[in-house]
Amino acid sequence: MRRGLALTLAAALALAFPLQGCGLRASLPAPREPVARTPRDALPGPPAEPRPDPLSLRLARRELDNGLRVVLARGAPLGATRVVFVSRAVLGHEVGAAVLARALEASLEGPEGELSATVEALPEGLRVGAAVAPEALAAYLARLEAALTRPLPEAALTRALAEEREASRRAAEGAAGSLARALRDRLYAVDPRPSVAALTPERVEALRARLDAPAHAALVVAGELDPAAAMPEVGRRFSAWRPRELAIEAAPTARYRDDGPRLARVEAASSRAWLQVTDRAPGFTDPDYAAFLVLEQLLGGMFGAALNLQLREREAIAYGVGCAYRASAGEGRLTVRVAVAPEDAARAVRAMLDELARARGEEGRALEPLELALARTRARESLLARLDTPEGLAAAMGRRLLAGQDAGAMAPLLAALDRLEGPAIQAAARRWLRPSRAVVGAVADRATLDQVAEASSPEGARR
Repeated sequence: MRRGLALTLAAALALAFPLQGCGLRASLPAPREPVARTPRDALPGPPAEPRPDPLSLRLARRELDNGLRVVLARGAPLGATRVVFVSRAVLGHEVGAAVLARALEASLEGPEGELSATVEALPEGLRVGAAVAPEALAAYLARLEAALTRPLPEAALTRALAEEREASRRAAEGAAGSLARALRDRLYAVDPRPSVAALTPERVEALRARLDAPAHAALVVAGELDPAAAMPEVGRRFSAWRPRELAIEAAPTARYRDDGPRLARVEAASSRAWLQVTDRAPGFTDPDYAAFLVLEQLLGGMFGAALNLQLREREAIAYGVGCAYRASAGEGRLTVRVAVAPEDAARAVRAMLDELARARGEEGRALEPLELALARTRARESLLARLDTPEGLAAAMGRRLLAGQDAGAMAPLLAALDRLEGPAIQAAARRWLRPSRAVVGAVADRATLDQVAEASSPEGARR
């Protein structure tokens, strides 16, 4: 130990003498004023121009001569590319749209081992999405263009009709189907879902023949790609489509019930009571969309939601509360769900309705700063996580294009989330949520259903 200290001291002295001989002087830096005391004119000013949206730096956009819009979004080199084709020529509410989606999926099936396409009949239009390897992009674009322009294979069309009719039959059966049907009947004045009972193959093929109208369509490619190589390939496949206009029927506006029964009850023998409260919500083109992304977290989308802490941690009657906000361009739904023992069902329903009232700011109740900060952060993170994948980014941009929005303008939504404070969120909740009219759904035995009915009445909810 002493030997080590001696060596260290000797080394320090040996270094100090040569430096002193050279006449070096090391002066201490002048003390710096804290930022708070720095004169205003000494601080750097704001940038001369607004900083560009980081997402826009990754986008390459073109519109072909025939009107087809093309958006290419460069992503991380992870060996994945997502291709999304959207068209407003076929809307989800049209009879036959769901069957067309099934038939297109079958016609787009690739070689064995290749990921298949997913086709969705959305309220705003048809969306065809597929994950392809970067080197297989050209081959998939050729297959996609052929599926959209050629008559549907008879076998695929016949099978799609049979599958959709069977799916409709199954959806109407059982507790889940009965509850979904009852919820729609009580929330909407008109059921927006079409019937497929009298659908014919000719009608489905007539819908398919409208898809190659380029002015009503767009193509999004996101992920690992070289825009300089991909854009000519897109043009080669789709520029031959002839421009044509279609008389497209507008999607029906959601009509919500303001009166009538609010309880959707399904009697079933079960050791648990399955409960949910559903109410109207804005579409994703509405200014209140950002506020409802936060409300989704506040009402049960995050573990720290007040309702979840109440029913799970303090009262210990539920494993957890869930909340889901689903929005199309024109309308949305917000649903709070929980499963409890039958004897706790009435208490859980009152708690859910009371939480809707608190979200509206009724009786002067405000949102807690900590829960608001957590919900806002979770909403932002969830949105960014979806946009950080080729699949999520392409799907979001495709749907924005269907709704007539700028595909790459995500920054305003993020900025709106960051600006949201409690009063603004509660004001949005008051414009949409109706604790006294929200639809209460329950699957339970008869005695429990009667208790839920009493708890969801105006008199019972105040107890």
